Amino acid sequence: MDLTALIDAPSAAIVGAGTLLATVLRCGFGDCRHTLAALGQLGHRRFDAAATRAEIAVQVQEIRQDGLLRAQPHHFADSEFDEATGALIGRRSVGALLAAHENHKRRRLDASNRAVRTLAQAAELAPVFGLAGTLVSLSQLPSTGIAHG
Repeated sequence: MDLTALIDAPSAAIVGAGTLLATVLRCGFGDCRHTLAALGQLGHRRFDAAATRAEIAVQVQEIRQDGLLRAQPHHFADSEFDEATGALIGRRSVGALLAAHENHKRRRLDASNRAVRTLAQAAELAPVFGLAGTLVSLSQLPSTGIAHG
């Protein structure tokens, strides 16, 4: 069976371009750009808890040795940890550390929810354009019907 006969380029263009355009119009360029960036980061290196734990252990050891007042903040591989430990040492408060952590957590959740909403809109719109593409493809069939071989 020739599978290329199942794909009609104009119909596929209607489905793909229509879904993309409708998603951009419904969600906006900013959300779509953010979603594409989030999708692009899926293949990147994930958070390394062991390495981060080792980096934090050095900072904790220095705080134990020098005390919180004389400790200098370290720069970690993760900017969120830099900000959180900077808040702890700069403000001399565990509450500041927890507040910085909650702010980062909220920002990550907001960014994830933004991408999920955009993808949900695309998933909701795709079947509509799939039906439109199918109807266009069916309208292109020969009026004599399909020849049986």
